[in-house]
Amino acid sequence: MADDKSRSSDRHLDEPAAEEGDVKKPPPLRAGAGALEAVALPVSMVMVQLFTLVMLLLSKLALNTGMRPFVLLVYRNLVATAAIAPLAFIFERYACHSSPISYYIHHVVLLHHILN
Repeated sequence: MADDKSRSSDRHLDEPAAEEGDVKKPPPLRAGAGALEAVALPVSMVMVQLFTLVMLLLSKLALNTGMRPFVLLVYRNLVATAAIAPLAFIFERYACHSSPISYYIHHVVLLHHILN
């Protein structure tokens, strides 16, 4: 009986008593970062789908006008590199650049591939 009284005293007055089969609901979104995140996630998913659609339409148009598939792949990779490289430079500028293998082993493998 003492446990029941301590449990009820810990509960807030405005919070209803939880039944055995009740599922705990998440707290309501408050204005600020939570609301922005709740909107940003679906918007980013829609943006990815739109970018994919535009890429597929442009690829289909380019291939139908006579562009070779390998040329299209090169152009697509160059555009992707030009779009992502500045972002990688900005956001990864201060990242730790430690490598799991030593630089000596890396250079030996590189020279081996170049010379063979």
